[in-house]
Amino acid sequence: MNSGKEGGVQALFQEILEWIVFVWCHAPKLELALNDSLKNTFFKDVNNHLLRLYYLHDISMKNQEKSCENIHVLVRQHFEFEEGGVRPVRAVST
Repeated sequence: MNSGKEGGVQALFQEILEWIVFVWCHAPKLELALNDSLKNTFFKDVNNHLLRLYYLHDISMKNQEKSCENIHVLVRQHFEFEEGGVRPVRAVST
């Protein structure tokens, strides 16, 4: 595993930064436990229906068109289009 204490990323970081402390994120484990506890209940069906509605909305043509409009506005705000090329409006780091 890449995050292992023996030869993974965690070990490489600890060689360089001896003071570093690694902790595990408990959110994924909590989600798995919640999903298991709701497996054969009415709430699991509700969750599935809500998820399907979300994906239906997410892939809808109107929603995708709005996303393309937003991208177009952002590109126009940050780039100038001249004949033969494109350049950033301003060159600063954020």
